[in-house]
Amino acid sequence: MIYEKNTKQPKLDRELFKNPTAEYRGTPFWAWNCELEKDELLRQIDIFKEMGLGGFHMHCRAGMSTTYLSDDFMDLVKACTDHAEQNEMLSWLYDEDKWPSGFAGGYVTKDPAFRQRFLCFTSNPGYKTTEHSVLIAKFDVVLDYKK
Repeated sequence: MIYEKNTKQPKLDRELFKNPTAEYRGTPFWAWNCELEKDELLRQIDIFKEMGLGGFHMHCRAGMSTTYLSDDFMDLVKACTDHAEQNEMLSWLYDEDKWPSGFAGGYVTKDPAFRQRFLCFTSNPGYKTTEHSVLIAKFDVVLDYKK
């Protein structure tokens, strides 16, 4: 990332290098994998600060019993983000809630219209679609290999 302080300096600032601000410090993935409690989350942020970290990525994992994207969940994200800001730290909400990328805990793929798309290349002229696939077009491609 390019940060504002980085663009204003013609060369490396020795003082900034000796005592980097949040954007130049480590920001670990912070696994959220249990019942989330506000006081405990804020305590852990204080420990991150004490360790010299510049912030954190709130990363939802298997085992989290607070419902993903619920009002309670979003209130905790806001509390953590506000606490980070008060401590001159940065915060990010990692978007996935497990895997695959963009899955959002199943909210995105709940509707089949928003599920995976793919192209199938086959040499089988009798290729049949499945209940979850739609044939859009067929092409007969002839490759002319010259040696």
